[in-house]
Amino acid sequence: MKTLRSNLESIIKPGSDNKLLLGHNLGLAFDRLLEEIYEGKSNSDQKAELIRQYAGFRYATTPDKTYSCAFVEWMEIQQGRNDTLCLELWSLTPILLGSGNSSALDIGIQLNKPWGIPYISGSSFKGLLSSYLARHGGELWQRGQGEQKSAAQVELFGGEYQKKAYIGNVVFNDAWLKLDQDWFQEDIITVHHQDYYGGKSQPDGMNNPVPVKILALKPGLNFFVTFQGEKEALDLIRKVLPLALKQEGLGAKTAVGYGRFEVKKSSAEEKSDLVKAIHQAKKQNELETIYGDADAKKLMKGDPSLIHEFRKAWEAVGRNTANETSEINEWLYPLKTLELLLKDSTCTIKKLNDEFKSVQKLLGDSGKGIKKLPDAQKLFNQMLARWPDLLSGKDKNMTVIYEFAYTWEDLDWTDELLMEAPDACGKNYYQSKQSLKEFLAKGVPANCSQNCYDMVVDDLK
Repeated sequence: MKTLRSNLESIIKPGSDNKLLLGHNLGLAFDRLLEEIYEGKSNSDQKAELIRQYAGFRYATTPDKTYSCAFVEWMEIQQGRNDTLCLELWSLTPILLGSGNSSALDIGIQLNKPWGIPYISGSSFKGLLSSYLARHGGELWQRGQGEQKSAAQVELFGGEYQKKAYIGNVVFNDAWLKLDQDWFQEDIITVHHQDYYGGKSQPDGMNNPVPVKILALKPGLNFFVTFQGEKEALDLIRKVLPLALKQEGLGAKTAVGYGRFEVKKSSAEEKSDLVKAIHQAKKQNELETIYGDADAKKLMKGDPSLIHEFRKAWEAVGRNTANETSEINEWLYPLKTLELLLKDSTCTIKKLNDEFKSVQKLLGDSGKGIKKLPDAQKLFNQMLARWPDLLSGKDKNMTVIYEFAYTWEDLDWTDELLMEAPDACGKNYYQSKQSLKEFLAKGVPANCSQNCYDMVVDDLK
């Protein structure tokens, strides 16, 4: 064992006063390199010092890169699947995972292989959801005598039903930790009935409390977790998991508030909620409140389609005042100056391009997809009408042309627009009928009916 440990020590980089602070693999150090523990030299002071060292652990560069690469690859694969629910979790309180594992430090920790980084096992989520639904999900999810799972429980999680074993229809994957901060903090578990746990006496309250130092994961850690299965099952998990994680938690000491998590909304969910709030707003002050919210403003300024939704709502409440000077109107109608300039008979494409550069600063991130906005497409049509050779002349590489030159993919399709598209080729849109055919060959555009699509495709043949 000494020889094995000596060989393994080369994997651990020595620190200034101990060998754990710059360790390559915390799991390997924990399992194989605690010489004081494995040689029987341990006492409470030595264990307390080892806990302190672990709490200050820093990951070395090489495994950090390999883990990060593996994590990014895993995340991209999962996000690219149609049958997968991807969630981000944030720890709200300290977390004790793997505390029941055998350990030289009395209380275990849960580290993955081969990197030795904390993780949350998929079975933890599975068990939490199963028990939460059994208690709060109603009769359909209640367990029978002897904790026998119901048919709904077995269908979702797997198990035995009527003497037959079944596999659940959802795969619960492990949660990966994002490496953006320290992991551990020192914590304490206090044993109040030591003799009772040792089988020597009843819990009569005569023992002195024995505090045991342990390692806990810190609040504020960010995990990425995925679930694979049918849409109906994933929708249920998306609805129930946030409640279970906040109300009951994961790991040990959940009865005193440990192991609580918050499920962060995905960008798609945040956008959906914002669109819903915009549609529900019926008064000017309600829309002004949405615009004044920092998170909502950040989302909208980075997404032209949200600006379009807000503008429709703004105009619906009688605020169709593009010429009025205000922060909201400057944001909603940034192209107004370009429209006015284009009406000037002395305007040149260079003047228009210079003015657009000023507008870009106002638009910020939302200007990146400006060609998707109906107003921008209308403006580009006007530019083409004024300068027919815009896309083939010497000025074709100007910023204003590059940013406004939209394609079929950029249009906000409706059945009416689809029916007009063949006749609009070369007029409202600069694309040819051949490019329209190629676009429609990819399938029915969003928000269009199959009937209209079939009629247009037949017309183009």
